[in-house]
Amino acid sequence: MKLFQIHIAIYLVVNIIWLALNAMGSIKIEPGWAVYYSPIGWGLLVIVHYWFFVRGADNLCRLREEKIEAQIG
Repeated sequence: MKLFQIHIAIYLVVNIIWLALNAMGSIKIEPGWAVYYSPIGWGLLVIVHYWFFVRGADNLCRLREEKIEAQIG
């Protein structure tokens, strides 16, 4: 869960800076709606991170244990 919290914090900091720079006009992107590709795309990956590695962590651990037990014997 700690890695997910770090991921969320970095996501928020970077995207707040990104959107602020665009709002101030320091970075000019055309067309204007393309500014939101980064926060939306990365946001979807944050959701995937949560879905598979936070919510499904028990299942991942179980699968890994079964694989190792099968290799052992």
